[in-house]
Amino acid sequence: MADCVYVGGFLNASPAHYVQITTDGVRIVTTGKVTVQASEMDVNCNLNVTGTIKATGDVQAGSVSLESHVHGGVQSGSGKTSTPE
Repeated sequence: MADCVYVGGFLNASPAHYVQITTDGVRIVTTGKVTVQASEMDVNCNLNVTGTIKATGDVQAGSVSLESHVHGGVQSGSGKTSTPE
């Protein structure tokens, strides 16, 4: 362990919720839900997600909005559209 101490009883069961601080980083373990409440959050790393991502607002990749982007080259039948604008 790096810069952290766990003080627990000898007869207690293993904890279900904990924050583990190691030389590799920080690990949050819980059987419940983790909630972060802030006015803004910046994530400056690769993000791997297993599961569904839900957003109550728009999602953007670069300048392309998931809610308001348009596709050119729309044709009926089995044709494909061009990339989003």
